[in-house]
Amino acid sequence: MSFKRYGKVYLNEQLYPFFQQEVQHQIYKLKSLGVNDKEVIGLNFKSNLEFLKVYLACRELNLIPLIIYKTLEAKEEAKKFGASLLIKETENKLEYIKISSKKFLNNKELNNVAVICRSSGTTGMPKLIAWNHNGINFQSTATFNHLNYLTDDKLLISLPLWCAYGLSILHMWEKYKMDLILADTLNPKHLCEIINITKSSAYDSTPVFYSFLYNFLVKNPNYVSKISSIRIWGCGGDILPLKLAKLWYNLTGKPILDGYGQVEAGPNISINTLENFRFGSVGKCLKNIQTWVEKDGELVVESPSIMEGYWVFENGDYTFNIADKTLYTGDIVNIDEEGYIKIIGRKKNIIIVNGYNINPETIEQTLLNHKNIEEVGVTYIDMNDLGHKKLTALVKLNSKDTNIIEDIKKWSLEKLHQELFPKYYFIIESLPYHSNGKIDRIALKNLASQCYSSTQENLISY
Repeated sequence: MSFKRYGKVYLNEQLYPFFQQEVQHQIYKLKSLGVNDKEVIGLNFKSNLEFLKVYLACRELNLIPLIIYKTLEAKEEAKKFGASLLIKETENKLEYIKISSKKFLNNKELNNVAVICRSSGTTGMPKLIAWNHNGINFQSTATFNHLNYLTDDKLLISLPLWCAYGLSILHMWEKYKMDLILADTLNPKHLCEIINITKSSAYDSTPVFYSFLYNFLVKNPNYVSKISSIRIWGCGGDILPLKLAKLWYNLTGKPILDGYGQVEAGPNISINTLENFRFGSVGKCLKNIQTWVEKDGELVVESPSIMEGYWVFENGDYTFNIADKTLYTGDIVNIDEEGYIKIIGRKKNIIIVNGYNINPETIEQTLLNHKNIEEVGVTYIDMNDLGHKKLTALVKLNSKDTNIIEDIKKWSLEKLHQELFPKYYFIIESLPYHSNGKIDRIALKNLASQCYSSTQENLISY
């Protein structure tokens, strides 16, 4: 049996010398378990390295990986979906669990499917989404060319490879045989040392971690020179605060190349590049992706990588829905004359207060420009059963002086329209986030309600 060849893999600073052989070992292991072409294999992992080995083995055998997030429910999830096998990482070892279950899926549904991944579920229940081989190939080529990657680039990643963002990087690395550096740390000092030792040339992360890394570099300016080998600072997962983008550029001399995508789109839609970059935007569309804006501001996308379809679980069965190749994203945007896209917010996040449709992201991006605000999430509190709502800002300060909030209120009066001004401010230690770096809006609203109900001590009303 012939095997694919892959680019080099590093674990932190060290080259992982037996990666190719260990992928082959996983191939033999799967074959010994009697798996067949196009069978669905549940994958539930904690570490990028182990996931990568098994995921590539599945792809070489034309199996269909099913990404499962919740460890405690992994077997039940695999069984419900009709997977024949679950591979689960526990305590530094892999378990291969054969599943005996009713097959909900039929061959027709799986003809073109390459992987079944998940939407983030940031606005509700996650969907199981099917990417096909042609869409993956398009995304890898289009992203590689759009950002002017080189085949000898060294890609550093600390994101989970099993999320859509991570999978897009994995597939590009797989196709172009670049070097892949898997950082199993979010410690900014260690990360800078990894960059310095490996001479990484590209790094991808979320706005939350860029903020964390920036604060470290400000306190330790001697480390700025250690990250100078990075040419492409990629970013996704949530809106990049304009203030952070400018501060980063002023500190490092290089822009954060913010991008935009959706799992349903395969995922990348637009990305800033070194040649075509604009602060406050998520760049221009990748080649051969078409976009337009509806009257209500919603972005619509047509792309060769739109999902094959998605499954929903109802009445004890999974139902497959073939995707329309025109994707209504649910995101409110502006597109300027040169094609740069600016994300305003999610339609589902809109809060209706006193007859106004309010995007919380707009308020958050404005408040983040205040020098003493490190993190902020805007939500609302239900004041009664009649739907009366009060805008509420949960704020993490970069100062221990809580009296600063009065200055923030006065500053905000000059920056926000009256209908956008939060009624209440709560000072918190940190915001609730999903694993992909996006604010958990459901948890945020619950936190605001808990703060309002349990204490008035930190409550400041306007």
